[in-house]
Amino acid sequence: MTSGLTVGILGAGHAGTAMAAWFASKKIPVVMWAPSGHRGSLPSINAQNGTIMAKGVINGKFNVSTCEDLGTVACSATLLIIITRSDAHESFVNELANLGNELNDKDILVVCGQGFALNFEKRLRSRRILEISNSPAACKITDGEKVMVHIKEMKAALGISCFPAHRHESGAIDFPDDVKHTLSRLFPTTKLTPTPPLQAAFGSNYITHAVSAMLNIGRLPDPAGTLSERAEGWLRELKNRAPMEEGFFFYGQGSNGYVCKVQDLVDNERRAVAMACGIRLSPLLQECNEEYNTDYATLREYCLAPSPHNVQYACPNDIEHRYFSEELRSLEGIAAIAEVVKVEVPLTRSHIFLIQAARGKPAFGSTLYKSIRGFTRDDLIRFGATFAAAD
Repeated sequence: MTSGLTVGILGAGHAGTAMAAWFASKKIPVVMWAPSGHRGSLPSINAQNGTIMAKGVINGKFNVSTCEDLGTVACSATLLIIITRSDAHESFVNELANLGNELNDKDILVVCGQGFALNFEKRLRSRRILEISNSPAACKITDGEKVMVHIKEMKAALGISCFPAHRHESGAIDFPDDVKHTLSRLFPTTKLTPTPPLQAAFGSNYITHAVSAMLNIGRLPDPAGTLSERAEGWLRELKNRAPMEEGFFFYGQGSNGYVCKVQDLVDNERRAVAMACGIRLSPLLQECNEEYNTDYATLREYCLAPSPHNVQYACPNDIEHRYFSEELRSLEGIAAIAEVVKVEVPLTRSHIFLIQAARGKPAFGSTLYKSIRGFTRDDLIRFGATFAAAD
């Protein structure tokens, strides 16, 4: 898979654009594609003659190609990388499924997969599905017109899964040799640990995102058109009496000690469900320290650190922000697995109820939840779960 490596990036948001620049900086040819209704940075990249400017971890101008036809990208790239919100995975899979046998000899790497293989392996005819639970970089497009992306930091360590699961002769989860070589080219500065495919469903982003977002929901503007004329006037009066900034630092100001306490308890539920599947997860704080090569003593200390999370405001501005709608998928996935292995997760379920109540939608009605809830223990074993004989 490494010989003549060419990467096809599917998705052109902050992370997709940043990773395109990163791979190009490593002399890996990159072609980018995005759905017709969500072109992201592609029009601006085309206007800049295929150039992305980067600052931070890498600096300079990097050239990439773009293509409007997914089939052409799939044929030309040796590795496809899906980098988009997980609540958009369904639409991406619909497009890929139309390619049929063209994916038979392709590997697909999904960034922030959140259990992508569990949900879609039967619909895709790809060779293998690799998943990373978190984004490899802390990044943000700071100038959309000029396509300037700020890569604040590359993760020091990441877990990556491969489905079908590959095991070393000792029985331990491992990467196939060609996958090892490819990953070393893609992420030469990151320590990569092979994990069971099931572990991809236990990524912790939803804890730092959805929990804090839900507990700060009062900071969101009222939905457009919902206030009466006099209510609008009263709101203006309140703002004049106690002016509030338009944004806030989501981590530093949004995750105080009380929020961090809830995050720790939600994390305990995540780890309990994983342990019931035979997967031992590090506590959230330890995981964060390993990813960023830091030594924070508490979760609150991690949230207050100036970089990388308190560089820009980057806070939700409506209930459909990805911190709600995207992370809901992780919450539902873990709640569904919890039902299969019979572990109680009341805080996890309460966040699902609250987010969906605020969105005006029924809880636990998604295809994702219903699909995983229908799994058997044997299904979970296919994805790397191990159960004690007495279970």
